Amino acid sequence: MNALILIEIPSGWSSNLAGEPHRSKTALDDHVALRQSPIMSFASHYEAVIAWIVLHCGGSDKFAHTYAGLLIWLLSVLIAGRSNARFELGLAAIILIEIANECIDRIAHGSWMLRDTLGDAAATWFWPTILTVAIRWHPPVFQRPRGQERR
Repeated sequence: MNALILIEIPSGWSSNLAGEPHRSKTALDDHVALRQSPIMSFASHYEAVIAWIVLHCGGSDKFAHTYAGLLIWLLSVLIAGRSNARFELGLAAIILIEIANECIDRIAHGSWMLRDTLGDAAATWFWPTILTVAIRWHPPVFQRPRGQERR
């Protein structure tokens, strides 16, 4: 004896050919978002903040990378104070921070986007590298004559 069974499927759900219910993309996304690991949750929030910054920056994400790189480099140099290696420390800081940023991008997007990753790194590292090399290899522009001390 064959019986017809009617099952009410909640909105956001549909059934596959076997009659087993499965969720639609939006309902599934909401369900997965509730079960995200702390790392995925952090990466999602981080990406949202970065997207907001890029949106309000007035340019592309490479523009934002360039200025963020310069800002972080400058702050690192200022924090390092009068250390002889302050410019190199600033460059090391910007390299490490950009690598961390790209790792978070990798987590948030689920895979490496090599072209975007390399473009972001180049945009972030370019001017801090140029400035560090120029400062180290170029003689000081404003040099005090020997024997004169700073007051």
